[in-house]
Amino acid sequence: MTTLQIPPPQIKPKTQQLRFRFYRELEALYRHLCDEIAESDLSERDMSDLILTLMRSRQACLSQLVSVEELNTDLAIDLSGG
Repeated sequence: MTTLQIPPPQIKPKTQQLRFRFYRELEALYRHLCDEIAESDLSERDMSDLILTLMRSRQACLSQLVSVEELNTDLAIDLSGG
């Protein structure tokens, strides 16, 4: 009986590790900011305008740190326990 051997994930270079860490920290910050907006006493219109602006900022910021391909690879490694 043959068992499937999964090779250990390659260790990422330091700069990539930092970029992924910054990406996750910024994601958490954006979630916190959206929560803060949702809990504010702004009108629905002001709230939606501010959240839309924030989401545009998020997209521009995060897409510069990590590419979609890198993100998918990192997610696959995380899901496999690596």
